Amino acid sequence: MTYFPWSNDYSVGIRIIDNDHKDLFGMVNALHAESKADAPAKNIDNLLAALSRYVEEHFEREEELMAAYNYPGLSAHKLKHKELALDVHALRKAHASQPRRIDRDKLLEYLKNWLSNHIMRSDMDYVPYLRSETGKKATKERRKGADRRKSESSISVEVFDDRESVDVVVNVAKENVSALRRCADLLRGDDELATALKDLVFAQENLTHAEAEQRVEKLLAD
Repeated sequence: MTYFPWSNDYSVGIRIIDNDHKDLFGMVNALHAESKADAPAKNIDNLLAALSRYVEEHFEREEELMAAYNYPGLSAHKLKHKELALDVHALRKAHASQPRRIDRDKLLEYLKNWLSNHIMRSDMDYVPYLRSETGKKATKERRKGADRRKSESSISVEVFDDRESVDVVVNVAKENVSALRRCADLLRGDDELATALKDLVFAQENLTHAEAEQRVEKLLAD
């Protein structure tokens, strides 16, 4: 019997989002199967790493759609995504460092409840907007604007480090060109400002083991 079966009750009626959610269900079920087979900790580590990456990819796709359809609750939803992504990353990091301290049954129950609650409570709120005629019109206008900005504003940025130089071409709105150049200049260095910028972009990757373990202890508490 499948641990966490998909049903149409979870469908938001948007194919790309439903497909992502089905994949997430599949990853939780894979974790359950490995856990019940008493798989080595490395197997669980690999699945949690894949889950963490996929969660971020899914959230990014979801947020792009909500923005395209002018969903008014986007800012609040993004904050929920940030916290949820951080939770999954903390689970991944804590398990990688102290696998014996993680109760696998509690881990699975948390992931199951997290995914179910987020879909049924938060995601269903944006469904009327993403399926409306107003949303479809907003999407078309947003795509036209993106195409126009792409033709108007392109900047080539060289990023250097000790190993190599990389040419990066980024299309941005004209008003953001100066900010992008400033960020590139900062990342050429290794001072406090450069570190702060990288911490801002890669906040989850900079979560310490101690911070991850503290967060997971709260998540999996009885």
